This record gives sequence, structure tokens and C-alpha cells, in this order.
Amino acid sequence: MQCNTDIVFLRSAKRCLLTGMLLVVYVAMLPVQADEVAPYKSLIDNSPFLTQAFRNQLGRRDRAAIEFRGYTKVDDEWQFGILDTKSGKAYWLRLHEEEDHILVERFNRRAERLFIKVDGIAVELRLRD
Repeated sequence: MQCNTDIVFLRSAKRCLLTGMLLVVYVAMLPVQADEVAPYKSLIDNSPFLTQAFRNQLGRRDRAAIEFRGYTKVDDEWQFGILDTKSGKAYWLRLHEEEDHILVERFNRRAERLFIKVDGIAVELRLRD
């Protein structure tokens, strides 16, 4: 009888462990901003199931939410209207200017394409109509 009880206990322990691992992975995969990750920071930092590369992705801005809304030339300098649709924050940036980890690298006027880096990752944006 003791043997059956041990087996049932081990199965329950396995289920709890698997559930806990799935919960940590699920929480870590949610598209969240850096301030939303804060309550789970110790769980994420101490998890043996998450790679460092995955941890680095947490809290990064959603690059698909960045839009190129317009451009103008003021005093022989191009300025570009960029909108983060997730946060609602708008930026007017010049070439090689950076704000909130958005860096304007170059602009193709003919194609109306803007090349930027968001959190160090290259993104090509088309002018939104």
C-alpha cells in the first residue's frame, strides 16, 4: 500500500512541477512592457527553463506597433514623424537622432521608406497613408 501512495505522490509532484514550468513559460511569453515584467522579475531571472536570449526579449517594444506617419524638411534637415501605436507616443526625429531607443538611420525619399532601429533591431518602415 505504501508503494501505491508513493507513486500517486510522485505523479502529483510531477504534475505540479510541469504546471509551474508551463506557467513560468506562459508568463514569460506574454507580450509585455518592461514595467509589466517587474512583478515577475525574480521568477524570470531564476528560471532554469528560460534562455538568456529569451530573457533579453522580455520588455522590448513591439516593433510592429511602430509606424512612419510623415516627414518634413526644416532648415535643410529632414524630420520624421514616428508613432508608437501601442503607447500612443509620437516622435519627431532627425536623421541619426535617437529617443526612447528609436534611432533613425536613413531615409529613402523616392520610395518613402524610413530605416530605423528599435531597441537595437533594424526595422524598415513605409510611409503610412
